Amino acid sequence: MLNIWQIDSVLDSTKRILNRRIDNLVYQSKVTFYNRTSLVVKTKNTFPLVKIYPFYDSLKVDQFNMAIQNALNISRTAAGNIDNYTMGKQNEEEQINQYIMEWHKKIVVCFACIILFFVGAPLGAIIKKGGLGLPVIVSVFFFLTYYILTEVFNSLAIDHIMPAWQALWAPLVIFLPISMFLTFKAANDSVIFDATIYYTWIEKLFKKKARV
Repeated sequence: MLNIWQIDSVLDSTKRILNRRIDNLVYQSKVTFYNRTSLVVKTKNTFPLVKIYPFYDSLKVDQFNMAIQNALNISRTAAGNIDNYTMGKQNEEEQINQYIMEWHKKIVVCFACIILFFVGAPLGAIIKKGGLGLPVIVSVFFFLTYYILTEVFNSLAIDHIMPAWQALWAPLVIFLPISMFLTFKAANDSVIFDATIYYTWIEKLFKKKARV
C-alpha cells in the first residue's frame, strides 16, 4: 500500500536500525565479550602477552571454581547476544530485500504493460487466420511464459541468489527483444503464424530430399 517515496523512507529507517545493531555488536564485542584486564598486556611487538595461568595458579580451589563459572556465564551471555543479533540481522535484511523488490515492482509493472502491449498488438495484426482460437492460445502462451519467468526470478531474489533489481527486471529484458521482433514483423506484414507457410516449406524440403 506504500508508494515509492514511502518505501524509500521505510527502507532508510530499516537500514539505520541494521547499522545501529551492527554498531552495538561491535561495542559489546569490545566491552563485554572480551575481558581486557591487567592480565593482558602488550609487548613491544604489539602481540598480547596473557598472564592468565599464573593468576589461576595463585587462586584457591573455591576461587578457581568461581572464576571458571563466571567465565562460563560470560561466554553463554555472549553466545546468546550473538544469536539474537544474527536473528535480528536476518529479519532486517529480509525486510530490506522485500522493500527493494516492492519498490522495483511498482516501476516494472508500468513497463510490463508497455512491453506486453507491443507483444499483443503485433500478434493481433500477424495472426489473420484461425478466428479467435489461435490468437487466444498464442496470447495465453506468452502470458504464462511471462508469469512463470516473473515467479522464478522473484524466488531467486527472495533466496538472495540474485540482486532484487536484477530479478525484477529480468523478465522484461527477456520480453523486450520479443516485442521488438513481433512489432517489426507486424509492420512488414509477416506471416510467421500462418501454418500453411510452414507446411509448404516442409513439403518443398522433403521434395528436394526425394530428388537427391
